Amino acid sequence: MGRWLLLTLLFAACRGAVPQQPAPAAVALPAIEPIVLRRILPGDLLVLRGQNLGPDPGQATLGERALRVVDWGEAKVTLRLPLDVKPGEATLTLKTAAGNAQVNLRIADPSIAPRVNEISCGDGRFCSVYLPPAYDTDTSRRFPVIYHFQRDGTSNRGVMDSADLAPIAQPYEFIIVFDWQIMDDAVPLLLVREIDEAYRTIPKAESRGIWLSSASGGRGLRIASEHPEVFSAVDASAACVGAFDPETARQLRIRLDIGDNDTTCGNATLRAHQQLQQAGVPHIYDVFPGDHTRQTVFSEPVIRSVLDFFRSALVAG
Repeated sequence: MGRWLLLTLLFAACRGAVPQQPAPAAVALPAIEPIVLRRILPGDLLVLRGQNLGPDPGQATLGERALRVVDWGEAKVTLRLPLDVKPGEATLTLKTAAGNAQVNLRIADPSIAPRVNEISCGDGRFCSVYLPPAYDTDTSRRFPVIYHFQRDGTSNRGVMDSADLAPIAQPYEFIIVFDWQIMDDAVPLLLVREIDEAYRTIPKAESRGIWLSSASGGRGLRIASEHPEVFSAVDASAACVGAFDPETARQLRIRLDIGDNDTTCGNATLRAHQQLQQAGVPHIYDVFPGDHTRQTVFSEPVIRSVLDFFRSALVAG
């Protein structure tokens, strides 16, 4: 009996000596800091800060929609919102190897005028997009696009502040995109790519035009001339046209129009007209009454003359 008791005690001691496996370490879950005091617009570049997001890129969704990841780091993720995202409350989810993290967003109402929405278009700029009524009623249809680059390096609202655009533009059935002054040659090309991805455009040069105002004429005609695969028509309306190669411009449909009392861009437009004329490049040269004020260059008659030109120059279907 004593021997059995001794064996039992020894067996129990041996069992107690077996090394125990350590408990698995707790996995640090990802987290995103809340976004506060921020007006979020379609097309915005969102920088999300947080913890434990992982070194390897995961996935990002807004509701059920996948988002484009620009950069992914352990504590910061940069995303691009779609240009056609709807305003309202939405949940953004980052899907990482360690789990999911979420943050609630409120997408601002982008409307700034009838049928005109404001979007974020990169580098701190805001653009405006006019969509014709048929865009909503005929959802299988694609539309030609006019890109308007304005006189101002800080605003995209020059036309909307000066004219009631919707009733003027409605008969023409264009998508019209309004951007700031052209400050970099790459901007028009990048903007075309973004708009083609977001909207039902006709993604061909023969269905794209570029409308230049004031200082944007300094680069605009040259850029369009160098990229006939992107643009096929140019209207430099009250634009200070800068240096360009008339021979390269020959492949474009070109219109130059200027006020008869425009002392700001009148000489530059006349000089461009003479260059094209001397090179035998077909183009239109129109003079309208008025000066270089916003009330003149963005008046209804001038806007209609620009849209009339593009209606004849661009392929609509």
